[in-house]
Amino acid sequence: MLLDLKNCSGQLCWHENSLNINFDLSVAKDGSIKLTVKDIPFGKDVPWLDELIHKKTRYFELLQLKGYDVEGDSITSDSVALTYHGERIDEAGSSWRCIEGTCMQFRLDSANPLTYGKAAALLLQYRLLGFKCFDRLSGNTDIGSIQVVGSTKIENYDEATSVLTIKNQPEQNFDLTNWIERCDKSVRSILDILSLANDRYIAWTSRSIFHNKSWVSSLFIGPRRAGKPFQPLFTYLNLQPILNLAIANYSEELKQETGLDVAIEWFLIKSTYTEVQFLTAMTALEHLIYVYMGREDGGKIFHNKKFEKIIRPQVEAALDQSLDLLLKNEKDPSKREAYPDKIKAAKNKVVEINRYTFKENLRAFLKEHKVPLDVIDQEIYQLVDVRNKIVHRGLYNSIAVDQSIHDHLAVLRELLIRIFLTLLKYSGEYHSFLNGPEWKKFLPLH
Repeated sequence: MLLDLKNCSGQLCWHENSLNINFDLSVAKDGSIKLTVKDIPFGKDVPWLDELIHKKTRYFELLQLKGYDVEGDSITSDSVALTYHGERIDEAGSSWRCIEGTCMQFRLDSANPLTYGKAAALLLQYRLLGFKCFDRLSGNTDIGSIQVVGSTKIENYDEATSVLTIKNQPEQNFDLTNWIERCDKSVRSILDILSLANDRYIAWTSRSIFHNKSWVSSLFIGPRRAGKPFQPLFTYLNLQPILNLAIANYSEELKQETGLDVAIEWFLIKSTYTEVQFLTAMTALEHLIYVYMGREDGGKIFHNKKFEKIIRPQVEAALDQSLDLLLKNEKDPSKREAYPDKIKAAKNKVVEINRYTFKENLRAFLKEHKVPLDVIDQEIYQLVDVRNKIVHRGLYNSIAVDQSIHDHLAVLRELLIRIFLTLLKYSGEYHSFLNGPEWKKFLPLH
């Protein structure tokens, strides 16, 4: 249990309605938040609560919670969802409402306000879910010094196993809110790359603020389940170089220019179905190419003005001429009646001839970034065909013995890994699963 608050008191609010309550609030090891409301007589008239409980809507109606624990620390949440409502009868025969709920997230703030000077010793502590790591990792950034303490034995990857801390660098006119926002961004960036190393999307479930070693405030954001790793990119025994890589090369500018952060998240989505694994990995690749095309005139063959002024009118005029020929040579009345609509449909697709195909955009992307393609260069352009078969048929079948969905998935994952390492300017060994697990040397072409 990460947190277990008993005998709290406060108000449960919904729009302009409120109810004084006593409650317990707990956070499990996986970040799950449980709210248990106590001591509400069943006969007590709370019409708005009954309306809310029996209201049929597509989404959860969220309530607000404002309260205090026995130490006087404040508890606040704008995202309370009721998950259970029932009745219990005690030994005296009295009936009580049984209400349980959860919070998407909540804050716990110390009764002692935060006061600090220009040399304040502030520390943020993030609890990480399922991060596997040997020994401590450390690094320095513009937001402060970072330290990560992981675990080598993990039974449940959905539970908090590790801690990441950031100590601030004392400065004048310190902006606490801005510092925390910058820390959150940096932590997400670091976890993106450590996630690649571990082969699971690592997230934090709580963030606590300490001032001169005294606790000030905590934010709990619930569980973040990401499955078990099965093809880690690097060994958990030596992740210090990977942390260094994240700090030095994985910048906000790189994310904006390439879409690498979104691609990593898609790449790490888990599924028991091979077809789904292929589609999530393919979505990662397609996102990278989509961002790249946005940079390169949207993947257009001709500039829009030139295409609209010269090429499109010529193509549409040719289609009009084709309609005249079709009508001239067709005697069947039903077919003659259908031809104008078919020509109109063809005109609606004219704009598509001004777009490069995905394969052409992929080829340009790989060439520009100089991604190493040894061994897989003859196979990568089949990936689009595999993707189309899965999307349009729901499965992939091939009569070729050496072209199973598993072979294509291995090539796709290897391609994405090489793209990631190229964009990160990584040089060194990585764990390849292209032809079974083996350590390979990655040397960027540039």
